[in-house]
Amino acid sequence: MNRFQYSILFSLVVAACGGDDPKTASSTPAEPSNDATLTPEAIKSAKAIPSGLIPSPLEVENAVRKSGVATDLQSRVPLTRGYEITAETHIDRVAMQTGVLLTDVILTARDADGVVLSKRLAQIGMGLKKLGAEEKILKTVQEFENGIAVDVIPREALLEEMGRITDLMAPEKKWGPEPQTGPLVQAGAWLAGVHMVATAVLESNRVDTADQLLKHPEVVSYFIGYVSTKNDAPSTVVHVLLKRLEDLQARTEKEHLTRADVESIVSTTDGIFRQL
Repeated sequence: MNRFQYSILFSLVVAACGGDDPKTASSTPAEPSNDATLTPEAIKSAKAIPSGLIPSPLEVENAVRKSGVATDLQSRVPLTRGYEITAETHIDRVAMQTGVLLTDVILTARDADGVVLSKRLAQIGMGLKKLGAEEKILKTVQEFENGIAVDVIPREALLEEMGRITDLMAPEKKWGPEPQTGPLVQAGAWLAGVHMVATAVLESNRVDTADQLLKHPEVVSYFIGYVSTKNDAPSTVVHVLLKRLEDLQARTEKEHLTRADVESIVSTTDGIFRQL
């Protein structure tokens, strides 16, 4: 698979993770992204969240590195998440699992064992299939999975491409036959990073960096807005997510975060992951 195909892959995956957020709708048409699968009609009707609102996993890791809390976050990515998708698995759960796995892949793209990374990509592919992604997307993800397994993709090139997906994760498109789950993919990806950062802050005894690294009330408000206005019947995962996001909101709106607040953030995010 050549470099052009890599770029197409990540454009397709991002398009597959897209969604519509009525709470953040704007009367101004969304700017076209570099996702070539968007039609002019889709661009005109797209409702995207504000650009740059949700930091990418790489941006989060870079902030952690600059703060001196940790050199990276990849060591905090578990070897396996233990996710299993069955015919009965609710798509909300699958969406959040897929987001978590995207963060895991991004953070471990440079140094992870090829077999381990390939398995994570395989799980992402299964998640996208459950969420109703198009066959061409699933095929491309599978090709990427196979290429990683036999180490034919340079890791720096992989990291570069993975950086692009984080730039394009804003929901811009309705896709597939299922309800719009893009923001739940985003939520899983973002919360995975929050949990790792909060844990690193505690372990390094650098609570002085908590305000800088963990106070993102506008991001929490965005996800609360989406979950609160989700049109289809709420799932158990969404119920738990809303309650936990409200807990996070109360913490992140404080003037300064204490050690107890950071411990609460770890507990809150862990409570979400236990439902996945």
